[in-house]
Amino acid sequence: MRYFLSLFLVFGLSSQAQVFFQESFESTTGWSLSHIYDDGNDDYCKRDSAVAFDELGYTLFGQEGIFVIGAEDTDGELGVAPEDGVITLTLDPIDISGQNDLELVVTLSCNSDDEAYDDRSQDNGDYLDFQANIDGSGWQTIGQFNSRAGGSAISTLYQDMDMDGDGGELGEVAIGNAMTDYIMSIAGTGSSLQIRALLKMDGADEVIVIDDIRIKESEGDVIPPTVYSAEVIDANTLQVVFNETLGSNAEQTFLYSGVPNLDQVTLQADQQTVILDYSSDFELGEAYQLIVFGVQDAAGNAMQGTYSFPFYWNPTTPELVITELMYNDPSVEDTLEFIEIYNHGSTEAIVGGFRLEGAVNHTLASVTVPSGGFYLVARNALAAEAFYALSFEDYGGQLSDNSEFIQLVNVDGVILDSLTYDDNVPWPSAGDGFGPSIELIDPDLENSIGSNWIASDNGLGFINGLPLSATPGTLPGEFLPVVQLSNVDIEVNEVDGVIEIEFYISGSNSNQSVVEVEYIVGTATSPEDHGSNTISTVTLPANSDGLEVIAFPLVNDSDIEGVEYFRLGISAVSNCQIGLNDEIEIIITDDDYVSPALVINELQSDNTSTVQDANGGFDDWFEIYNPNDFQVDLAGYYVSDDPLNPTKDRLAVGTDETIIGPFGFKLIWADEEGEQGPLHVNFKLSAAGEDILLSAPDASLLDAIDFGPIVTDRSFGRFCDGEDLWTTFDAPSPGYGNCVNGLPELQQGPLIYPNPAEEFLYIGRPQNFEILNSEGRIIDRGNADMIDVRYLPAGLYLLRMEGSRPQRFIKK
Repeated sequence: MRYFLSLFLVFGLSSQAQVFFQESFESTTGWSLSHIYDDGNDDYCKRDSAVAFDELGYTLFGQEGIFVIGAEDTDGELGVAPEDGVITLTLDPIDISGQNDLELVVTLSCNSDDEAYDDRSQDNGDYLDFQANIDGSGWQTIGQFNSRAGGSAISTLYQDMDMDGDGGELGEVAIGNAMTDYIMSIAGTGSSLQIRALLKMDGADEVIVIDDIRIKESEGDVIPPTVYSAEVIDANTLQVVFNETLGSNAEQTFLYSGVPNLDQVTLQADQQTVILDYSSDFELGEAYQLIVFGVQDAAGNAMQGTYSFPFYWNPTTPELVITELMYNDPSVEDTLEFIEIYNHGSTEAIVGGFRLEGAVNHTLASVTVPSGGFYLVARNALAAEAFYALSFEDYGGQLSDNSEFIQLVNVDGVILDSLTYDDNVPWPSAGDGFGPSIELIDPDLENSIGSNWIASDNGLGFINGLPLSATPGTLPGEFLPVVQLSNVDIEVNEVDGVIEIEFYISGSNSNQSVVEVEYIVGTATSPEDHGSNTISTVTLPANSDGLEVIAFPLVNDSDIEGVEYFRLGISAVSNCQIGLNDEIEIIITDDDYVSPALVINELQSDNTSTVQDANGGFDDWFEIYNPNDFQVDLAGYYVSDDPLNPTKDRLAVGTDETIIGPFGFKLIWADEEGEQGPLHVNFKLSAAGEDILLSAPDASLLDAIDFGPIVTDRSFGRFCDGEDLWTTFDAPSPGYGNCVNGLPELQQGPLIYPNPAEEFLYIGRPQNFEILNSEGRIIDRGNADMIDVRYLPAGLYLLRMEGSRPQRFIKK
């Protein structure tokens, strides 16, 4: 009797497939294990609930029912486990009378994260084999799951389709943590079938989980193709290899996206490999990502989802040297550790796609390092940048505190530099947690020799009582110039056409200093508004201590933009370190902007109990009213209490708090505490009386009021809003209109309740009523004893009832 064998991954069984046998181990009968044991730790072979397998090291999911078979370290329990480590799981005979073209379906999971499985040919090898026996004719292997060949702890387990002992070859997919179905074909006929699994997991962390064994009729090829590998062939060519024979649509260019200028796709003679030819070369050091989708196999099955292949093209071999290591800094979590890479060549180095390997695994970003410049990477880039005031890339890993291998390779795997550092002589031992980094004495020296390194003595501050010393971004014996911004913020008019920023340099040397200028945030988002189309790097001259003024263009366009702002920051690129003042704010006033009418509407110069600010203070305040049917942003407007200095204080930009809605009000706190927020100004109001002035961003006066003494907790305002008549209010209305507030006190009418009201207002008996808003407009009328006020916005209203005096109420 002949057996024809194949093995492939199933992504979901067709609903039409006829499963006539199933064993999911929910019962203890129908199957047997040659050895059952559990030491409570990492040595076991047992049937147990999926949630009980705490020893797996990962979360199991996707199983059928409650119970599964699991095994780890199958020769580890002396006297109980088999000496050879091979355990047999055998199913009771299965009746297959009249059945043809059978398939075995098994659900499997393994500990793929650790990649600790060993070559099956070794004494400590790991594997899982499935065998079939029809009518007692003998056991035939129908499927194998193996690691890659050639070593110990070499990989995860793969479906070894050709059963040659080497998993992970073309088309052989790794088993993962998730329980996944696999199919093995059984050709042959008979009346009785037996299935068994031979499993050997020789070591801790080497786990196999088996569940839901089924026998069913064959469905033919229903499996979608997958990408086995992708690689860069040359400067304008990619190769993509699939796991099976492809269909005719494989040469359609739109199925391969993400990389521009694809010219042609060619299916190779093996019908599994496609070559992608591009009409222009890939940019050196730039990051690309190829996306493959929709490719069909010869049976017409299309790929499920997409395949992504990130890559760089950068076969260059610049002269890069690892020149400084902070591998065990004094911080608790080693958050200040870093690696310094120096460009020792005479030309700039494009480093995008190069990789640091060994101690850390990090792909260098698309950066060009000038000759004599540095590329800095850190375990925690944010912490390193904050402490060292330099730009770092984040490698995310951690250097060993003792000894570790590091190498730098290009995209072709060419080694650009490599070393193994140590904390023992001849390497400087002070680098092991005592504060200093270790530095290569001279980039011309061989950096793999420990005696060519010294402990840094450039003190930068104390961490946990130890003096941290390092010189990231410079070589030993050199001290970097300090560059910072000399002015905190700048105010310009768009008509000026230029923004002049002053850089202050101290400690300059014979080399130029280069800083990067970056747009951080702002309301000026157009490049023409903030010059980001020209702002990138600034080169400051050598031997130039003092001020350097750099001018950036500012476009005076015809757009009406009001007041805008943006914030710039600087970071070191080469031959410098950044001082404390590393950011600057620029405020731009548009000369084409004409402010709409705005008025000072109400004020209170002695507030002891009327209204509190967000910080709980009873501070002086004044109110600005927008009499327009559109919103107005007060950003960049001026307020003052001094007629001789009408631009004394400028309202903040870059916040929604300064926006006044149509016919709206904005409360400004005059408390001399501008740091409390954008609506706080740095002057107070005098209870004896003084002036308040409001000016547009171009300093043109919009409104002013000269007021006299005001009684405590009373206010002085316009009646009604925006009108010329000013009066004293016994009941101030900060943030609300004065039209209701300004009415004389009226006799008490019928009792209305609750007041303030949230949903309904009761007025005692059915009667005619009218509701007026704070501007004196009638907004509702009717006849009722209960008024629905849920639709009203929060605020102060006037209720007028037939035969009664009007009464105020508040809608919450």
